[in-house]
Amino acid sequence: MKSLNLLNNLKLQLRNCATCSKMVQSRKEIMGDNHYPCFFKGTHNTKLMFIGIAPGRLKTLDSANPDSAFKHGSGKILRRIFNDFNINLDDIFVTNILKCNTPSDGKFEIKDVKNCVNNFLKKEIELVNPKKIILLGAKARTYFHRYVGITENVYTTWHPAAVMRGFKKYPDYVEQFKNILV
Repeated sequence: MKSLNLLNNLKLQLRNCATCSKMVQSRKEIMGDNHYPCFFKGTHNTKLMFIGIAPGRLKTLDSANPDSAFKHGSGKILRRIFNDFNINLDDIFVTNILKCNTPSDGKFEIKDVKNCVNNFLKKEIELVNPKKIILLGAKARTYFHRYVGITENVYTTWHPAAVMRGFKKYPDYVEQFKNILV
């Protein structure tokens, strides 16, 4: 219960974060007045943590439901994987390295990554203490290994957007998860 309270406190800190001015501006461009960072989704008592690089450029957040990592587009592919492996969304933890939508050019600064990792992601990992961490995509893998430093029980899959856009085939994506989850 203590970790749940600490996660809720972390969520409040994240909601009020304005550390990276370029990222805050990007959120405002996408979200308008409801320009909050993307919170994690899931439970504090889980064995599986999924980590992407950043929230998508779609208007995915709203004040009624701010917990929306992987809500649209690539999230549909991810939810299909969860369904195929009988993984209940309430039994996992899904988050991103960057908590804000990236600027329209998709570029962000290393200081943005460091801020999110040090102020939020490392704390999320510590509080959830998952048995397995699944990194979604090469960018997530690169920044995770560079700035988080955990190497045990960390796995990488393609980002679900690669499947969504047709660069990778869904059956091959399923095989990646079989090797991790089974």
